[in-house]
Amino acid sequence: MNIHYHQSLYPLIECIGFIEYYEAQFDYRSKSIYIESNLGDTLKALEQIKIEFGKQAERSCGKLKPLLIHIPNHNTSILKKMILECTNELFPSWKTQLRDIKQKVLSQDHFILRCTAALCEEEHEEQWAECDLNALIEQLEACEFNDDLKWQLFHLNAHSEEVMEQVEKLFIDIMPIYQKYETQLNHIMNDYYKDYETYRSQLYDQFVNEKGISFESKYQDTLLIPSVAYSFSLFVGESFLIEPKRTSILWGVHILRADQVKRNSVETICSGLKTLSDRSKFEILCFLSKNQRAYGAQIAKAMKLTTATISYHMQALIDAGLVSVEKDNNRLYFQVHKEHLYEYLKQVEQKILHP
Repeated sequence: MNIHYHQSLYPLIECIGFIEYYEAQFDYRSKSIYIESNLGDTLKALEQIKIEFGKQAERSCGKLKPLLIHIPNHNTSILKKMILECTNELFPSWKTQLRDIKQKVLSQDHFILRCTAALCEEEHEEQWAECDLNALIEQLEACEFNDDLKWQLFHLNAHSEEVMEQVEKLFIDIMPIYQKYETQLNHIMNDYYKDYETYRSQLYDQFVNEKGISFESKYQDTLLIPSVAYSFSLFVGESFLIEPKRTSILWGVHILRADQVKRNSVETICSGLKTLSDRSKFEILCFLSKNQRAYGAQIAKAMKLTTATISYHMQALIDAGLVSVEKDNNRLYFQVHKEHLYEYLKQVEQKILHP
């Protein structure tokens, strides 16, 4: 697998990130307990930038709002999925990128519904590249969106050319805000990754070996894109519509430092205990321990829960470091992250029995 490490921000994605977090009412300042105290001013600045983006988007997004909703179980919006689907490792000017994305979206019939279907059924997303409209509508019906959102997405899909013109107008309206803060955003990124070779080694070791998140892909190329807007997030998506097909990994610039600080914190221990106190999550861990590994539908059947509910629980268990993921034969398999669980239990013992 060839990993391409991009060393600059992607303006279109940064804009979408701030708008998504504004819509989701995410507060950067809430993460201050996880990073060094001297970064408090940085988080306050990001919060202000987010608000500025969000207020402008409220005036400009119009009928695009369904594409900008942050989908928690998937850690993305449909518009971000669409943009990453069309992304390559060479980032030209944002206007050139936008024209290229528009051309690619309009070259594929039902592009919006295909990306929506892939988000709702990630384990087999390639099947949505070739299926007909009826299959896409059935999948949209199966998604756990409210009926109003489903209808809006169906309507947007039927008017793709008009949608892409509105997307173009949205970015024309919000890009001056990005350009206003571009130097500051680049400074935030560069402040942490002055030695890039050391950083990328840290990144890979952190998430592959410790978090249990696999970057392995069925495609030859993987593109890693840094993000300040998504400072504390990680998103892994695979292109399945546009050639060349590749995996795109969007990683937040604060992930490593936040993880290092919170690993031994009381807040992390309490958060882990809260996760384990949820009966469904605890029973899922017991099921995985007994069965070694399983994919979402298997867990849902065993627990008698919907796949959407399982996705929610699995994300919480992954975030807590208690479960790891690996892809095998185009399926995501979950298993207990035993090394991290042992380490976590030792931390609990240390804090309580040996303070």
